[in-house]
Amino acid sequence: MNPLADQFLISTLLILLFVAGFTDWRTFKIPNIITLPAAAGALMYYGIGHGVSGIGFSLAGFGTGTLLLIVPYLAGGMGGGDVKLLAMTGAFLGAKAVFIAFLFIAIVGGFYALGVFLAHNNGLGLLFAALHTIRPHQLVQTIISGTHQTSAGTPRLRYGLAIGLGTGLYILTHTCGFTLF
Repeated sequence: MNPLADQFLISTLLILLFVAGFTDWRTFKIPNIITLPAAAGALMYYGIGHGVSGIGFSLAGFGTGTLLLIVPYLAGGMGGGDVKLLAMTGAFLGAKAVFIAFLFIAIVGGFYALGVFLAHNNGLGLLFAALHTIRPHQLVQTIISGTHQTSAGTPRLRYGLAIGLGTGLYILTHTCGFTLF
């Protein structure tokens, strides 16, 4: 199955990602009314078009999308809506394509986070100071304890934007003939 060859499927996904990104931008939330029915719709679409193998393809993508963001979610780095949005994207694209899209999302998200950080803190000096103070054991403790503390004044990212832009960039590059795998 090649979901990127199905213009209806890809157009629907891009519209949903736009709506989710816009909603995230305005409200810091990605509502379940966008992600869950869309994921179920993708599952039904594949089931009708390809039977049991289509359902398996879509479920594998859904699961992969969930697994890719579950650790950052558990660490308090993002909300559940972001996880569900990538899971929905996986239901449309399948496991392999959502993994490749995730690489694009990570790059877009990294630049986005850097831009927000620099805009919030006015300079690179603070970036180097922040990198110097990162302690990996704090992440492990956060995951184990399930708690996360955010500082007042810390900028929040609207990661739905990165998911939408990164996925769109992946689709665009693939359409232009550039493929990673």
